[in-house]
Amino acid sequence: RGTKSHTSTGENPEQLKLTEELHAAQLLNSSSQGHIAVMQEKCKVLENNLQKTQEQNDSLCKEILSLKLNTVAVREKEINSDFQQLLSTIQDISASGGAPGIGSEALSILQGENDSL
Repeated sequence: RGTKSHTSTGENPEQLKLTEELHAAQLLNSSSQGHIAVMQEKCKVLENNLQKTQEQNDSLCKEILSLKLNTVAVREKEINSDFQQLLSTIQDISASGGAPGIGSEALSILQGENDSL
């Protein structure tokens, strides 16, 4: 009779070692898949948060632009009004003869500037 190197389950030590390594690799794979799933979920949350932030930024940019345009429009009206008052004052002075240095040439220049506004 020869000595057998089989274990009580009928597997030799090499097969037993490979089986243990296979089980360890399967556990590691299963664990890795769990971590991958968790990371994928975190990525989805981050992508959603990024999209919301981008939408908020777009909205804020539009609001800022609107406010700037409104501010420019208001300021333009103020400047136009100030210019009209200046023009009227110069016309009144010129018409009353109170300032001979301000002649029709100055009024023409101002009226041309006013028309371009």
